[in-house]
Amino acid sequence: MKIVKQEVKSILESDFYKKIEICGRVCYKSEDRITEDSAKKFCQMLVDRGHLSVFEHWQTSLYFYDNAREFIENGYSLDGIVNLKDQGTDYITLHLTSSIQVLRQLFRHRKLSISQESTRYCRYRHGITVIEPLFDVGTLNYDIWENSVLQAERAYMQLLEEGAKPEEAASILPMCTKSEAMVTATFEDWDYIIDVRTKSDVFPQTRQLAEMIKLEVEKAKENQLCVNQ
Repeated sequence: MKIVKQEVKSILESDFYKKIEICGRVCYKSEDRITEDSAKKFCQMLVDRGHLSVFEHWQTSLYFYDNAREFIENGYSLDGIVNLKDQGTDYITLHLTSSIQVLRQLFRHRKLSISQESTRYCRYRHGITVIEPLFDVGTLNYDIWENSVLQAERAYMQLLEEGAKPEEAASILPMCTKSEAMVTATFEDWDYIIDVRTKSDVFPQTRQLAEMIKLEVEKAKENQLCVNQ
């Protein structure tokens, strides 16, 4: 078992193929397969599989279409849309690392484009990774939490060893299991999420993640002002 902290990073890639690959590979946890010439092939694989939601991370405002996915769904090829300008002045893509529990709360908000690490496809053969709990180390609650996670990890590994598919073994993963997601939204929608999820009665880890999101969104807005001046 590996314990990590929550994290938020901005995705600033300006190349169409490379950005889509960065966002899409999170779903499969195959970032180690990124090479200098892998992006276009990966994007075509997404099209062939019908995994078009990843293309929502490239926003446009041409021909009544809002993002690259809508162009593809209306018959455009990748070569036909690759030169479309990314309208990155009023939205941002963030790479979130949190727990299944926290991301589930965040993703209740409708106006988000999401590409999330898939427990169906990802095989955690070296053990599971979880988000640091709220409990203090050395307390009884922490010990109970740690023991329950270790037990779930052992059961998960045993299921894989017995031939279970990752999607079958995933049914026993704890809610604190680490999950990564690429999330794209306009500044307006991020501001709404930040406002709702930073209130005092919000689950503490969700509030912490929202505060981290706020910092990244504020930096993006400042960069936008600098560009426009």
